[in-house]
Amino acid sequence: MKKILILVEGQTEEKFIKELLVSYFENQSIYIVPIIVSTSRRKSGSKYKGGVVSFGQIKSELLKLLKDSSASMVTTMIDYYGLDNSFPGKGDTNVPSNLYEKIQFLENRFGNEIKHKKFFPYYQLHEFETLLFSDIEGFASVLKKTDEIQNIFRHFTNPEEINDNRETAPSKRILKIYPKYQKVTDGIIISKKIGIEKMRQKCNHFNDWITSMEKIKH
Repeated sequence: MKKILILVEGQTEEKFIKELLVSYFENQSIYIVPIIVSTSRRKSGSKYKGGVVSFGQIKSELLKLLKDSSASMVTTMIDYYGLDNSFPGKGDTNVPSNLYEKIQFLENRFGNEIKHKKFFPYYQLHEFETLLFSDIEGFASVLKKTDEIQNIFRHFTNPEEINDNRETAPSKRILKIYPKYQKVTDGIIISKKIGIEKMRQKCNHFNDWITSMEKIKH
């Protein structure tokens, strides 16, 4: 069985991987292991995990993970929304304006910084909640806000286009129609209602990431 290590920012992504991706890939003889980036240390020596991260923190963690000879791939699941300016290419003036060209440009810059054949960079467009917009019925079955959710869907051709500023990022839109929304609980429940296949059908960049991991079994 091939092993893939996925470096993530927080508990929501970790739980998403453990409760959805692990079982999805087990059927393909691929073992998925999520790892939350350590953001700082307590005086006791133990680590804080999750929260806002700089590229330096991510790079340090990745270089450690890439030393694991039992891993066939090391990848990331990092939100593009709120991405720290320290990440490669983030402040460049020649970043493409097209969404998918932009994310490819930034991931290429990311990969060039790490320079390892087992590393596959992935930014989640625009954040974890994007995936929840893959299916209206699955989404509405949990939040019971069908009309409001449909109204958001009407303005975009696919979930990955839902933009990323402080007012209109996917999570901000959810909070506006359902203020009690909790990422780690509600987000995972909705994810399970939707399923990985529907997410792949609606989210092109996410599908490309899943495909890249499937390729290691060959």
